Amino acid sequence: MKTLKTSSADLVARAREQIKEIETVDAIKMVEDPNVVLVDLRDVRERQKLGYVPGSFHCPRGMAEFWV
Repeated sequence: MKTLKTSSADLVARAREQIKEIETVDAIKMVEDPNVVLVDLRDVRERQKLGYVPGSFHCPRGMAEFWV
């Protein structure tokens, strides 16, 4: 059996080195910018229960690779 040489924590750390994280309030302000697409990766049930940002694009996390 093969074991993973890179942990999920390491993968997340590498990804975070390559992105710019922003605060939620700033992301909401960006929805009106035509050059920005806010993608909501949450499950449809979570969006129904907790709401969503109007104008955001819904792409459930499990479907992202297929839809791209």
